[in-house]
Amino acid sequence: MYRRPNATKRDKTNLEGTDMLTELVIDDDDARSLAAELVELTGESMRLAVVTALREQIVREMARKARQERIMAITRDIARGSRLAA
Repeated sequence: MYRRPNATKRDKTNLEGTDMLTELVIDDDDARSLAAELVELTGESMRLAVVTALREQIVREMARKARQERIMAITRDIARGSRLAA
């Protein structure tokens, strides 16, 4: 479990500046082990390593979702074209 001691008011706000009333507690051996391995590999703090990993995953998921939406749009266009040709 990683908890930053003596967190300041700034540490307890999200990017929009609103208060976050919950904290992230990693209470899973596998998650802790992976986070510790990432810290070891990058030399970053636990906080920075976790935040960076989460941001990178969000970027990947947003790209995946955009790709899926493009595929669905193409599929709809093809379906419309097939109906018009029939």
